[in-house]
Amino acid sequence: MELDLPEPFTQKLARSPLKLVVCQVRHDHNVAAADPKRALKIHEALSEEYSLLDQQSSQELAISAGFGGLQALPVQPTAQGWRLRTPDAAWTVLLMPDFFALETTAYEDWKDFRGRIGRLIDAVVVSTDPSVEQRLGLRMIDRITHPSVKEPDDWVGLIDDLIAGPIAHPLLGPGVSGTQQIFQVDAGDGRSAIVRHGAYRDANSMNEHVYMLDHDCYVQRSRSFDGVDALDQIESLHTLALQLFQAAITPKLYKYLRRRR
Repeated sequence: MELDLPEPFTQKLARSPLKLVVCQVRHDHNVAAADPKRALKIHEALSEEYSLLDQQSSQELAISAGFGGLQALPVQPTAQGWRLRTPDAAWTVLLMPDFFALETTAYEDWKDFRGRIGRLIDAVVVSTDPSVEQRLGLRMIDRITHPSVKEPDDWVGLIDDLIAGPIAHPLLGPGVSGTQQIFQVDAGDGRSAIVRHGAYRDANSMNEHVYMLDHDCYVQRSRSFDGVDALDQIESLHTLALQLFQAAITPKLYKYLRRRR
Protein backbone atom coordinates (compact mmCIF):
# COMPACT_ATOMS: atom_id res chain seq x y z
CA MET A 1 0.00 0.00 0.00
CA GLU A 2 1.38 3.40 -0.97
CA LEU A 3 1.77 6.23 1.51
CA ASP A 4 -0.88 8.95 1.47
CA LEU A 5 0.79 11.87 3.21
CA PRO A 6 -0.51 15.45 3.11
CA GLU A 7 1.37 18.14 1.24
CA PRO A 8 4.08 19.44 3.58
CA PHE A 9 4.45 22.93 4.96
CA THR A 10 7.40 24.61 3.26
CA GLN A 11 7.97 27.64 5.49
CA LYS A 12 11.54 28.06 6.70
CA LEU A 13 11.83 27.12 10.38
CA ALA A 14 13.34 29.83 12.57
CA ARG A 15 14.66 27.13 14.92
CA SER A 16 15.58 24.60 12.25
CA PRO A 17 17.02 21.42 13.81
CA LEU A 18 18.60 20.33 10.51
CA LYS A 19 22.29 19.54 11.07
CA LEU A 20 23.39 17.61 7.99
CA VAL A 21 22.11 17.30 4.42
CA VAL A 22 23.70 14.95 1.89
CA CYS A 23 22.60 14.41 -1.70
CA GLN A 24 24.30 11.60 -3.60
CA VAL A 25 23.91 10.67 -7.26
CA ARG A 26 25.23 7.19 -7.99
CA HIS A 27 25.97 6.25 -11.60
CA ASP A 28 27.87 3.73 -13.71
CA HIS A 29 31.58 3.39 -12.96
CA ASN A 30 33.30 6.22 -14.79
CA VAL A 31 37.10 6.52 -14.58
CA ALA A 32 36.84 10.01 -16.08
CA ALA A 33 35.71 11.26 -12.66
CA ALA A 34 39.22 10.64 -11.29
CA ASP A 35 40.93 12.48 -14.16
CA PRO A 36 42.56 15.66 -12.79
CA LYS A 37 41.72 17.59 -15.95
CA ARG A 38 38.03 16.70 -15.63
CA ALA A 39 38.06 17.58 -11.92
CA LEU A 40 39.68 20.93 -12.72
CA LYS A 41 36.99 21.60 -15.30
CA ILE A 42 34.24 20.95 -12.76
CA HIS A 43 36.06 23.06 -10.19
CA GLU A 44 36.35 25.91 -12.67
CA ALA A 45 32.58 25.82 -13.20
CA LEU A 46 31.88 25.84 -9.44
CA SER A 47 34.86 27.76 -8.06
CA GLU A 48 32.78 30.73 -6.92
CA GLU A 49 31.01 28.41 -4.47
CA TYR A 50 33.84 25.98 -3.62
CA SER A 51 37.24 27.60 -3.79
CA LEU A 52 39.31 24.61 -2.62
CA LEU A 53 40.10 21.45 -4.58
CA ASP A 54 42.02 18.43 -3.31
CA GLN A 55 42.25 14.73 -3.89
CA GLN A 56 39.83 12.62 -1.91
CA SER A 57 41.28 9.88 0.27
CA SER A 58 40.65 6.27 -0.68
CA GLN A 59 37.99 5.75 2.02
CA GLU A 60 34.38 6.70 1.57
CA LEU A 61 32.66 7.92 4.75
CA ALA A 62 29.34 6.75 6.13
CA ILE A 63 27.31 8.92 8.49
CA SER A 64 25.97 7.35 11.66
CA ALA A 65 23.26 9.08 13.69
CA GLY A 66 22.52 7.63 17.09
CA PHE A 67 23.15 7.91 20.84
CA GLY A 68 26.53 9.56 20.23
CA GLY A 69 25.15 12.14 17.82
CA LEU A 70 26.50 12.44 14.27
CA GLN A 71 29.62 10.41 13.54
CA ALA A 72 31.61 9.80 10.36
CA LEU A 73 32.52 6.13 10.14
CA PRO A 74 35.10 4.74 7.68
CA VAL A 75 33.81 1.92 5.53
CA GLN A 76 35.22 -0.14 2.68
CA PRO A 77 38.07 1.33 0.61
CA THR A 78 37.03 2.99 -2.62
CA ALA A 79 38.73 4.50 -5.66
CA GLN A 80 40.48 7.84 -5.66
CA GLY A 81 38.48 10.93 -6.50
CA TRP A 82 38.30 14.64 -5.81
CA ARG A 83 36.82 16.97 -3.24
CA LEU A 84 35.68 20.55 -3.68
CA ARG A 85 34.93 22.52 -0.54
CA THR A 86 34.48 25.90 1.04
CA PRO A 87 37.30 27.22 3.28
CA ASP A 88 35.20 26.57 6.41
CA ALA A 89 34.37 23.01 5.19
CA ALA A 90 30.66 23.72 5.66
CA TRP A 91 29.99 22.68 2.04
CA THR A 92 31.67 19.76 0.31
CA VAL A 93 31.38 18.24 -3.15
CA LEU A 94 32.70 14.71 -3.72
CA LEU A 95 33.59 13.47 -7.21
CA MET A 96 34.15 9.71 -7.31
CA PRO A 97 34.15 7.15 -10.14
CA ASP A 98 30.78 5.72 -9.01
CA PHE A 99 29.02 8.80 -7.66
CA PHE A 100 29.07 12.49 -6.97
CA ALA A 101 27.64 14.14 -3.89
CA LEU A 102 26.93 17.43 -2.18
CA GLU A 103 26.88 17.68 1.60
CA THR A 104 26.55 20.54 4.06
CA THR A 105 26.38 21.33 7.74
CA ALA A 106 25.28 24.90 6.93
CA TYR A 107 21.90 24.31 5.27
CA GLU A 108 19.90 27.51 4.85
CA ASP A 109 16.94 26.62 2.67
CA TRP A 110 15.92 24.24 -0.10
CA LYS A 111 16.09 26.85 -2.84
CA ASP A 112 19.81 27.35 -2.16
CA PHE A 113 20.57 23.62 -1.84
CA ARG A 114 18.57 22.72 -4.95
CA GLY A 115 20.39 25.38 -6.94
CA ARG A 116 23.75 24.01 -5.81
CA ILE A 117 22.96 20.38 -6.64
CA GLY A 118 21.54 21.49 -9.99
CA ARG A 119 24.74 23.34 -10.88
CA LEU A 120 26.79 20.34 -9.77
CA ILE A 121 24.76 17.98 -11.97
CA ASP A 122 25.22 20.31 -14.94
CA ALA A 123 29.00 20.52 -14.40
CA VAL A 124 29.35 16.74 -14.06
CA VAL A 125 27.28 16.09 -17.19
CA VAL A 126 29.44 18.48 -19.24
CA SER A 127 32.73 17.12 -17.87
CA THR A 128 32.31 13.36 -17.37
CA ASP A 129 28.96 12.57 -19.04
CA PRO A 130 27.72 9.64 -16.90
CA SER A 131 25.66 7.10 -18.86
CA VAL A 132 23.48 5.28 -16.32
CA GLU A 133 21.75 6.62 -13.24
CA GLN A 134 21.66 3.94 -10.53
CA ARG A 135 20.55 5.63 -7.32
CA LEU A 136 19.52 9.09 -6.16
CA GLY A 137 19.65 9.73 -2.44
CA LEU A 138 18.81 12.65 -0.16
CA ARG A 139 19.63 12.32 3.52
CA MET A 140 18.47 14.93 6.04
CA ILE A 141 19.41 14.59 9.71
CA ASP A 142 17.62 16.63 12.37
CA ARG A 143 18.90 17.08 15.92
CA ILE A 144 15.89 18.33 17.87
CA THR A 145 16.05 19.95 21.31
CA HIS A 146 13.35 21.64 23.37
CA PRO A 147 13.64 23.62 26.65
CA SER A 148 10.88 21.60 28.34
CA VAL A 149 12.63 18.24 27.84
CA LYS A 150 14.46 17.24 31.03
CA GLU A 151 13.85 13.50 30.77
CA PRO A 152 13.24 11.24 27.75
CA ASP A 153 9.51 10.89 28.43
CA ASP A 154 9.18 14.68 28.18
CA TRP A 155 9.20 14.11 24.41
CA VAL A 156 5.59 12.91 24.78
CA GLY A 157 3.46 15.63 23.23
CA LEU A 158 6.34 16.81 21.03
CA ILE A 159 7.09 13.62 19.07
CA ASP A 160 4.08 11.68 17.78
CA ASP A 161 3.31 8.86 20.23
CA LEU A 162 3.43 6.18 17.52
CA ILE A 163 6.91 7.35 16.52
CA ALA A 164 8.18 7.82 20.09
CA GLY A 165 7.17 4.23 20.86
CA PRO A 166 8.31 3.05 24.31
CA ILE A 167 8.84 6.64 25.52
CA ALA A 168 5.08 7.18 25.21
CA HIS A 169 4.18 3.91 26.94
CA PRO A 170 2.21 4.71 30.13
CA LEU A 171 4.13 2.15 32.23
CA LEU A 172 7.52 1.84 30.52
CA GLY A 173 7.96 5.47 29.49
CA PRO A 174 9.26 6.86 32.81
CA GLY A 175 12.00 4.21 32.88
CA VAL A 176 13.20 4.56 29.30
CA SER A 177 16.59 6.29 29.21
CA GLY A 178 17.01 6.30 25.43
CA THR A 179 15.75 4.76 22.21
CA GLN A 180 17.06 3.78 18.80
CA GLN A 181 14.52 2.76 16.19
CA ILE A 182 14.41 2.23 12.43
CA PHE A 183 11.69 1.68 9.86
CA GLN A 184 11.49 1.56 6.08
CA VAL A 185 8.87 3.26 3.94
CA ASP A 186 7.62 2.59 0.42
CA ALA A 187 6.43 6.02 -0.69
CA GLY A 188 5.34 5.01 -4.19
CA ASP A 189 6.59 6.23 -7.57
CA GLY A 190 9.84 4.35 -6.97
CA ARG A 191 10.65 6.36 -3.84
CA SER A 192 11.68 4.76 -0.57
CA ALA A 193 12.99 5.95 2.76
CA ILE A 194 14.83 4.52 5.72
CA VAL A 195 14.05 6.46 8.89
CA ARG A 196 16.34 6.16 11.89
CA HIS A 197 15.23 7.96 15.01
CA GLY A 198 15.48 8.02 18.77
CA ALA A 199 16.08 9.91 21.98
CA TYR A 200 19.41 10.17 23.74
CA ARG A 201 21.38 12.30 26.16
CA ASP A 202 24.24 14.03 24.35
CA ALA A 203 27.37 13.74 26.50
CA ASN A 204 29.16 16.11 24.12
CA SER A 205 26.66 18.90 24.73
CA MET A 206 26.24 19.20 28.51
CA ASN A 207 24.08 16.06 28.61
CA GLU A 208 21.39 17.81 26.59
CA HIS A 209 18.36 15.70 25.72
CA VAL A 210 18.08 15.24 21.96
CA TYR A 211 15.65 13.59 19.60
CA MET A 212 17.28 12.53 16.33
CA LEU A 213 15.30 12.14 13.11
CA ASP A 214 17.40 10.81 10.23
CA HIS A 215 15.57 10.54 6.89
CA ASP A 216 17.41 8.68 4.14
CA CYS A 217 15.18 9.04 1.07
CA TYR A 218 16.11 7.47 -2.24
CA VAL A 219 15.16 6.26 -5.71
CA GLN A 220 17.03 3.16 -6.86
CA ARG A 221 16.85 2.31 -10.53
CA SER A 222 18.96 1.79 -13.63
CA ARG A 223 18.15 4.14 -16.45
CA SER A 224 19.78 6.48 -18.91
CA PHE A 225 21.28 9.43 -17.07
CA ASP A 226 19.24 12.61 -17.52
CA GLY A 227 20.28 15.59 -15.42
CA VAL A 228 16.91 17.37 -15.63
CA ASP A 229 15.01 14.26 -14.57
CA ALA A 230 17.50 13.56 -11.77
CA LEU A 231 16.94 17.04 -10.35
CA ASP A 232 13.16 16.57 -10.53
CA GLN A 233 13.50 13.28 -8.63
CA ILE A 234 15.69 14.93 -5.98
CA GLU A 235 12.97 17.56 -5.59
CA SER A 236 10.43 14.77 -4.96
CA LEU A 237 12.75 13.21 -2.36
CA HIS A 238 12.91 16.55 -0.57
CA THR A 239 9.11 16.65 -0.46
CA LEU A 240 9.09 13.13 0.98
CA ALA A 241 11.65 14.05 3.65
CA LEU A 242 9.50 17.03 4.70
CA GLN A 243 6.39 14.87 4.84
CA LEU A 244 8.07 12.25 7.01
CA PHE A 245 9.55 14.87 9.34
CA GLN A 246 6.23 16.63 9.81
CA ALA A 247 4.40 13.34 10.37
CA ALA A 248 6.84 12.46 13.17
CA ILE A 249 6.42 15.64 15.23
CA THR A 250 3.36 17.20 16.82
CA PRO A 251 1.83 20.58 15.96
CA LYS A 252 3.14 21.82 19.31
CA LEU A 253 6.74 21.08 18.38
CA TYR A 254 6.28 22.42 14.84
CA LYS A 255 4.96 25.69 16.29
CA TYR A 256 8.02 25.95 18.56
CA LEU A 257 10.46 25.27 15.70
CA ARG A 258 8.71 27.82 13.49
CA ARG A 259 8.71 30.61 16.11
CA ARG A 260 11.55 33.09 16.13
CA ARG A 261 13.64 33.30 19.28
